[in-house]
Amino acid sequence: MSDACSPYGRGESKRTQDENDTESNSCLFFCRCESVKPISTLLSCLRQFAVRVGAHKERGTESEKRSQSRVQQATVYVSASGLTFIVHGLARQSQASVDIHSGFFSEYTVLEERIDNEVVQGGEFCISLPTLLESLHVLGSTPKELEKMKLIMYYDRLDASLKVELEDKFGVLATTAITGSIPEFDYFDSDASSPSLSVAFRNHQVVARAIVKSDYFKAGVSELTEVGGASSCTIAIANDRMELGAVGYAGECLVEMPKCPDVSN
Repeated sequence: MSDACSPYGRGESKRTQDENDTESNSCLFFCRCESVKPISTLLSCLRQFAVRVGAHKERGTESEKRSQSRVQQATVYVSASGLTFIVHGLARQSQASVDIHSGFFSEYTVLEERIDNEVVQGGEFCISLPTLLESLHVLGSTPKELEKMKLIMYYDRLDASLKVELEDKFGVLATTAITGSIPEFDYFDSDASSPSLSVAFRNHQVVARAIVKSDYFKAGVSELTEVGGASSCTIAIANDRMELGAVGYAGECLVEMPKCPDVSN
């Protein structure tokens, strides 16, 4: 366990300045949260996203589907403003993300280093989302247990692992090290050989945003599925409504979804 990252054992051993500097540079980020319950709830939403997307996959055996679900990877972006967890659906045709702002934590620090005369804060890495969730529940899984459990989490670049430390109300401490990895390609590089939705979202300015309840949106999309031969959907967002359109071999469909305070914003 790295003394530079973990609050346990800080200053308890005599170390040279070079050793301390090396360990300080190895810690990509460090965060402390007084309750693990909100973190567990947010990350569980990403897990459910992958499970639901996988359930609609038509090809592949049941064992293949279970295998894909078990090894689901989440890409974690670390910045001064907080942590962003991103998961992709099968075939990378959809993605979901959770942003956890730095103000959410009681303590949050990010590595800052100079690269090519430019100050860079944070970085990114990949982690197994199911393994992370299992680690968060190692001392208990009920809402009452999670609410009173403290969390410390940091990423050590020396051994490429995410360290998770939990402490329950009785003072029991559990430490887990989860092996991390480098993202398959640079999401920030628009010339990457394997472009993703992340590239599209990051390279274009957001001109409109809508928050819609899933059932309301699903009802509108279901109308488009009746259009034979339609392979894509056009979405238009206005102040008072959202429109979905699709064109097929022998017809087209336009669905207008008025803005309703109860289902959309």
